[in-house]
Amino acid sequence: MATLYTEQSKNVTKTWLLMTVFFVVVIFFGYFVSIYYGNANILYLFVLFSVFMNIFSYWFSDKIVLKLSGAKLAKREENFVLYTSVENLAITAGLPMPKVYIIEDNAPNAFATGRDKNHAVVAVTTGLLAILDKNELEGVLAHELSHIGNKDMLLSTIVVVLVGFVTILADVFTRSILWGNHRNDDNKASGLFMIVGIIFSILAATSFALSLVFNKFISKHKIDNPNALMTYFMLSCLSFAVFLFPFAGRLVFSLSFFEPLLIATITFLIGYYLFFVGIFKTDASVFAPLFQFQAVIVALFAFVFLGERFPLQNYLWISLVIGGAILVTLDEKMNIKSFLKPGVLIFLAMQLLHAVSNLYIGFTLQKINFLQVLFWEYLVIGLSFFPFALLAKPRLGYPLKTVSQFFIATYLSSVGALLLFRAFEENLTISSSIALMSSPIVFIISFFASRFKPDLLEHHSSKVYLIRLVGILIILFGIFKMSVS
Repeated sequence: MATLYTEQSKNVTKTWLLMTVFFVVVIFFGYFVSIYYGNANILYLFVLFSVFMNIFSYWFSDKIVLKLSGAKLAKREENFVLYTSVENLAITAGLPMPKVYIIEDNAPNAFATGRDKNHAVVAVTTGLLAILDKNELEGVLAHELSHIGNKDMLLSTIVVVLVGFVTILADVFTRSILWGNHRNDDNKASGLFMIVGIIFSILAATSFALSLVFNKFISKHKIDNPNALMTYFMLSCLSFAVFLFPFAGRLVFSLSFFEPLLIATITFLIGYYLFFVGIFKTDASVFAPLFQFQAVIVALFAFVFLGERFPLQNYLWISLVIGGAILVTLDEKMNIKSFLKPGVLIFLAMQLLHAVSNLYIGFTLQKINFLQVLFWEYLVIGLSFFPFALLAKPRLGYPLKTVSQFFIATYLSSVGALLLFRAFEENLTISSSIALMSSPIVFIISFFASRFKPDLLEHHSSKVYLIRLVGILIILFGIFKMSVS
């Protein structure tokens, strides 16, 4: 049953969540802006800006709103009815007396703002005072004081301030792309293409994130067997291959591309089986960031097998990514050995296999277009259903609704792959970078679910989620530094 105290707790959680989301969104915005302009210092400025704006909005959001609305402090002598009404209602509600402001505006309106009940403000317009009698005014004021009591006035105020600043940043960047340093049509077109790439890569990251969350939900509540999950995955890939067939164009077949494609598909399949095994043992907010570990593995592959030499500082960034990965695996026990838990090791093995798969997919893409690559890969995966079903003998027979939900999860992942390939055609570097947003999206969903639906995905203390968020940011920062080194 909801009480005043549960509402207060929820609104405090929402406020901190909003500030966390703002922090992550602004940093990612700075991330791809810094890549676009080729200047890593831009990212540092955005990090500082994000921290500053969170602190600034927490302490001064009420003053900003009052200043923008032209509010003036109400005096007891000049506004006796208004002032005493607020005073009496505050005493009745057991709240400290808030400051009272009047706004010169004919529109009837009132609002409450402030960071807590000791720094609260109630503001009303002259239009409201003109049309209400004392009893009606007290009803409106009581409503505004309830916002103070429920601690949701800070949330609404911060929303206004932070969303405003994000909108301004986005507008400035968009204008700088389209009408910035270069004025000719070619550069405007380039800016538009980059925006298209950004949109596709954001959609791809969202699709991947939702797919991971769906898979975790299904494995926890619907299908409790990895062999069954793998079987349904193969069948969904087969159906997606059928869907891709009309769009793949004239199909070609040659051993020159099919050999690397087969190696890529086999390693991908084994990796996905490990995913379905590990998903039962690991939180969504843990395994999603571990997907970014693939960048480290690819770099090490290039160093060991291809003889590539990267700058000495890249060893520092790789160590940073590993350190971030350790942080995201921590739970309430705060034991560093959590990085060596079976579920974590399974996901790291999966990333190793998928790094090999992506390497061979890269070879295949040099021979045929990405739609044909996806078609052949998904067709091979789908046809693998028959030998897998004979060997593994999966326990099936789950309800159609459950199977449909799993197919949706797979389709989301497949659509994410299509969108990402499409984004690569516009701008490879920026699209790859924004695609990393999937792990923060999964983290935000997991955190939300933990607070409001603890049984849905996972449940941990705010301290654990804060440490995991720091780990995610460290991982992404390390990968970013590797990419620009």
